[in-house]
Amino acid sequence: MSSDGVPFSIVAIVIGSAFVHAMWNAILKRQKHPELAGGAISLIGAVSSVLVALFFTRTVPSFSVVLWSLGAGLFEAAYFVALSKALARAPLGVAYTIARGGALLVTWPISVVWHGERPTPIALVGSFLVAGGLALVGLRSGGKKAERHAERRAGLAWSIACAVFIAGYHLFYKCAMNAGGEPAPVSAVSLALAAVLSLAWYGRVGTAKILLDAREHPWPIVIAGLLVTVSFVAFLAGLERGGAGVIMTLRNTSVLFAQVFGWLGGERSRPAQVAGVLAVFAGAVCTAWH
Repeated sequence: MSSDGVPFSIVAIVIGSAFVHAMWNAILKRQKHPELAGGAISLIGAVSSVLVALFFTRTVPSFSVVLWSLGAGLFEAAYFVALSKALARAPLGVAYTIARGGALLVTWPISVVWHGERPTPIALVGSFLVAGGLALVGLRSGGKKAERHAERRAGLAWSIACAVFIAGYHLFYKCAMNAGGEPAPVSAVSLALAAVLSLAWYGRVGTAKILLDAREHPWPIVIAGLLVTVSFVAFLAGLERGGAGVIMTLRNTSVLFAQVFGWLGGERSRPAQVAGVLAVFAGAVCTAWH
């Protein structure tokens, strides 16, 4: 289906991963304190990933696989913190689209150089569509309150930071899979380190607040944490068979799912934002089917 020979079954798994990923982001967005809920969700995701790895690991990971997985975990930790801050300040449809689409723009050039993936004219067109779409999504919405604009700008800045961290862990994940890693243990090592580091970033007092907040609303946190594991293991199963740029592009179709979840959550998008999301989606498709 693509020049990288990605089977339809893998495409379906990755798009399923995209749907689940957008779903747990939507759950995080709807929490009263997303910055606290993000830490709890990362912890649940780490625990469930380790349990999955105990049952689905065929061989002991090599030293290089563990190192690449730990590298991915460093970016994952930063991603969880940045995502929580972005969703606390910006609409789901905006934050998610900028984070995922921006990560594509970062990943493609690096993937070409690092992993030897070949750019084509249609892939370049796709990149321009993504860039244009992100510009539309990031346009300032109406409103007169200066603090509202300041809060939204902060949300956009954290979303851009998310894009960088997403690109980082995708590339390290691909290196782990190229080194012979399996989806379950690679995800377990990465998410375990991410949870430890993100909680360490919040400190003792912040962690206590995270646990208190989770006890007040446990089920959404638990469900979102389990979905984290499902989304990352499925994504890595796809990454095992395809190039980082192609698989990440397919997973970025989640921007449409996020837009729908945002709409169901009461967000109302401007025409320019909808056009931007569609442009990002079209750009992702162009980059995948090259």
